[in-house]
Amino acid sequence: MEIIKSSENKKFKSLKKLLTKKEREKTKTFLIEGKNIIEEAKKYNKILTYITDDINKIEDNVFYLDKKLKESLSSLKNSNEDIALVKYLEEKEISANTILLIDNVRDPSNLGTILRTCLAFGVKDIVLSENTVDLYNSKTLRASEGAIFSLNILRDNLLNFISKYKEYKVLSTSLKANDLSALDNTKKIIVIGNEGNGVSKEILDISDEYLKIPIKNIDSLNVAIATSIILYENSK
Repeated sequence: MEIIKSSENKKFKSLKKLLTKKEREKTKTFLIEGKNIIEEAKKYNKILTYITDDINKIEDNVFYLDKKLKESLSSLKNSNEDIALVKYLEEKEISANTILLIDNVRDPSNLGTILRTCLAFGVKDIVLSENTVDLYNSKTLRASEGAIFSLNILRDNLLNFISKYKEYKVLSTSLKANDLSALDNTKKIIVIGNEGNGVSKEILDISDEYLKIPIKNIDSLNVAIATSIILYENSK
């Protein structure tokens, strides 16, 4: 059994590089942390290597690091959670009646919460705009709690994507609407927008109808909360 103790070790250095988006995209791999998300990844056969400081843990393909090195890979302070090296998700054909498009959401915790909400309400096909935060950001992964492994998540130019799905009605969140009455049983693309600016004008201009959650006493809701309400209404 090899326990890696040096930060100059080649295996460790390759793992450390995965804390950067550039290296994740280059290798098509990323790190996950915590029991729940690791169990979800295991269900879908996504784990390449387990990373632990527990010499009593016996798995195939394990890197044993000393505690200090393992903690340096963690996005949490003083974490005792195991870590795993995982391969990128595969993009699959779109097949559902409801597709969620995420337009320039910048907060990784918001994105992760939205993805978990999608799983809860049966929305399996999600498309991220090119300027939406990285799916494999550690905060996104932590907030999703493993939901990403049960979803079909693509990244694309949203205008280009919409042009390929002409049989779908495009419903965008907008202050132009009064309520959520545009939600029905037809094939639909639901577009949610940036935390501050909402859905981009280019997409609003080609939308068929608009969605707005009627609220009182405040101007707006957090994008993840708003998405939860919309997807709940859509699931009825």
